[in-house]
Amino acid sequence: MNKFELFHIYAETPVHAGSGSDIGIVDLPIQRERYTDHPVIWSSSLKGSIRDYSRKNNVKDQNFLFGPEDVSKPEDAEAGHLAFSDAKILAFPVRSVKMPFIWITCPMVISKYNQAVSMTNAKAVLPFKPDFKAEALVSSEACMENGEVFVEEFSLKSTKDEIVKLFAEYIAKNAIPQDQVYDYLRQHIQNALVLVKDDLFTFFVKNLTEVNPRIRIDPKTGVVENGALWYEEDLPEDTIMYFTVSYDENDKCKNFVDNFDGKRFSVGGNKTIGKGIFTARRLK
Repeated sequence: MNKFELFHIYAETPVHAGSGSDIGIVDLPIQRERYTDHPVIWSSSLKGSIRDYSRKNNVKDQNFLFGPEDVSKPEDAEAGHLAFSDAKILAFPVRSVKMPFIWITCPMVISKYNQAVSMTNAKAVLPFKPDFKAEALVSSEACMENGEVFVEEFSLKSTKDEIVKLFAEYIAKNAIPQDQVYDYLRQHIQNALVLVKDDLFTFFVKNLTEVNPRIRIDPKTGVVENGALWYEEDLPEDTIMYFTVSYDENDKCKNFVDNFDGKRFSVGGNKTIGKGIFTARRLK
């Protein structure tokens, strides 16, 4: 693989990319990095979802791009020519007081993002070495109240930071879909991006996801089946993530990458109740 491209993906709905059952309070948790506990979408889930999009949209050369689906014969087995990374978190939406919601990120997340950007031979987004003069650095005073920014029930002493402002402008330009209907969100993130320290970010993304009770109704009786109650975790709507796709340069792979820019596709479970929709934006 000698060519790398980076895609941002913007969650249009809550997303449940599950990791299976669990013995904790949440029965069906989302996928997470083992060592950071940050939300992630494993590359196998991501590749399968993009292949499903390709199948439904009659994309040409699917076996060449993703590998053959039927490998009942050993001689038919062949690796696909596209390689996908895990999708990692870039900005995480949370409730606030001054405005309906804000996005949070942290230095570790931006550092990892810069690494991914460098694989595409593009320059790092920002030479990011934040000086935390307060508990949080914000892109605009519009998200502050009396020198503080509120993340759910937590208040953090904050100060406006020009580097965070530049990063918010970068995300607005490159990560949020460019259709006219997203104009408000592109403006909103420029006023609502908050940089917190790494440990706080980890705490927030572990504890501020959506956890919803689910039940199963017996169609004959119209009441909940015995024992059919479970709790399911989702990534919230407006989450921003990114991934890389790599390939040996050829027309088939290049055409797919070019045409995938701006497309909506589904990831994870619960599609029939409106979950799992992302829009992809290629970094150019």
